[in-house]
Amino acid sequence: MIDGELKLGIPEKIEIRKYEAFTVATTPSMGGTGFNTLASYLFGGNEEKKAMAMTMPVFVTGGTQEDNGNDKDSPGTMKFVIPSAMSNAPPAPLSDEAVNIERVPERLVAVKAFPGLVTEDEVLRQTTALLSVLVGANVNVLDGDGVSVLQYNSPFTIPWRRRNEIAVVIEENWEDAVVVEIGAFDTWSSRTVATSWYDAGLRL
Repeated sequence: MIDGELKLGIPEKIEIRKYEAFTVATTPSMGGTGFNTLASYLFGGNEEKKAMAMTMPVFVTGGTQEDNGNDKDSPGTMKFVIPSAMSNAPPAPLSDEAVNIERVPERLVAVKAFPGLVTEDEVLRQTTALLSVLVGANVNVLDGDGVSVLQYNSPFTIPWRRRNEIAVVIEENWEDAVVVEIGAFDTWSSRTVATSWYDAGLRL
């Protein structure tokens, strides 16, 4: 953990998480179009007609999606994490669907949580705050532009109960890292029901 900016006199917590490699289904569409495309793939719209458990969070890079689910003009990619039971051999996407399968390598990330709606201005504000804290803590960010937005909410979640996170990849040799939770990935990998990428990481 790293102490972030003060909120009501209490420092926000920046989590450092280590994730093993995982697999994602991606689409270049954003908002409702992207979500529906990936949900269709996950729920059986693939070559093997295999239905998979819905995972969270929804992983967005390179753009934002408005609360109303409409697509943004700005470029971006939406990703769903493939359940661990099928991570090594996920079903092939249909040839006419804009879905690709990617393997994300092991990584160390710094994460800042925030509530409310995910708008372009809010993502910029949260990203600036996170990067400022990391610079002050002498944590090297591998790609300052490679920001991911993680969203854990159903479309019907009211704004003040929404849970979102900003994440950036940092150098593995961060000298202050101390493992405080062991075995989370093994537990997560053995699940056969809906899973969360959040639960897979070791908190450092």
